Order: sequence, then C-alpha cells, then structure tokens
Amino acid sequence: MSEIWTQRYDRPDYLFGMEPTEFLVTATHHVPPTNALCVADGEGRHSAYLAQRGFDVTAFDPAPTALQKARRLDVAKGVTVARHQASLDDWDWTQPYGAVVAMFIQFQGPEARLPTFERLRQATRPGGHVILQGFAPRQVDYGTGGPSDRENMYTTEFLEQQFGGWTLHHLRDHDAPVASGPGHDGIAALVELIAQKPDQ
Repeated sequence: MSEIWTQRYDRPDYLFGMEPTEFLVTATHHVPPTNALCVADGEGRHSAYLAQRGFDVTAFDPAPTALQKARRLDVAKGVTVARHQASLDDWDWTQPYGAVVAMFIQFQGPEARLPTFERLRQATRPGGHVILQGFAPRQVDYGTGGPSDRENMYTTEFLEQQFGGWTLHHLRDHDAPVASGPGHDGIAALVELIAQKPDQ
C-alpha cells in the first residue's frame, strides 16, 4: 500500500492541494488548540493548517514522497509540524492527544479498519476529540476521488457504532463540491464527524 501512495505523490504538484477541507476549518472553530495527531496525513495540508491555528501537531504517513512535500509546505506556510514516516501498524498509539485527525483514510476494508478505529479511540485522551472526514458509499458513483470500493466508505451508522458513549458534536452525511487538487475534484458524498471522548 505504501508503495502505491509513494508513486501517487511523486509528482511536482500537490495531488490533493495545499489547503485544508472546509470541514476541518469549521471543526477548528469547535475544537480549541491542543496537541493533535494527524493520521496518514499525506502531503500535509491538514496538519499545516492546524499548526497555523495554534495546534501542537504531530503527523505521520508511510509515503516518503508525501513527507518531502509536507515539509516543503511547512516551510511555505511558516509552521512547525513533527513529521514521521510510519504506517498505521508502525505508529505508537499509546501517546494521548487532545485531537486525533483522520481525513480520508479510507484505504481499508470493513474488517481491517476496525483495529484502526480502536487505535483512534485509544490515542484520544479523556475529553479529547476525534475529527474525521471521509466519503459515503455513493461516492463511487460520482467518480470524483476516493477508493473505488464501496465497502471502504463510511456511513453515519458505522461511525455511531464506533463512537458509542462519546458525545457526537457533529455527524453529517451530505453532498458538496470539493476542489482539493486533481485528486478530489467535483461533487462528493461526504461524511463528517466530531466526537468527544468522555472525561472518565
């Protein structure tokens, strides 16, 4: 999988653009600056934005080409992000964060992603938040980005199950135009979540 993404990111431009999604911008109005972990962060547009907003950001991605571009983006935006080359399996999930950010990490099927969601919950400290955005199954019909396998997509029901007992400040499935570089362009079926872990 990392070899595929290494090749996809090996291009002069930014595959998914240099700016965060509108949802992440909105989410930072509800989640105050804290230490944040950006999961499978790609070319760094989301982590760099969070750093601009005053978050203390750690980010990882398995693709070295993505990390190179993310570090260039940090310089361009004048921010500091602790970046690491690591896969989901390599990462140390025992460190707690006030915000765990997972944007379009839908490269796993239903069974494989269950441990990933357990890790997202584990890495969130009590009172902290998970900020997540991805595609709904009908995105496959739109063909404007994302995986071609419907079973990799999210539903609100699935996310409600994964974050049972948490406070769901935002959970939405909707269609909206997306202009995130050549990788995501056009009307998209989006699923968004802001979930807060119980204090105890």
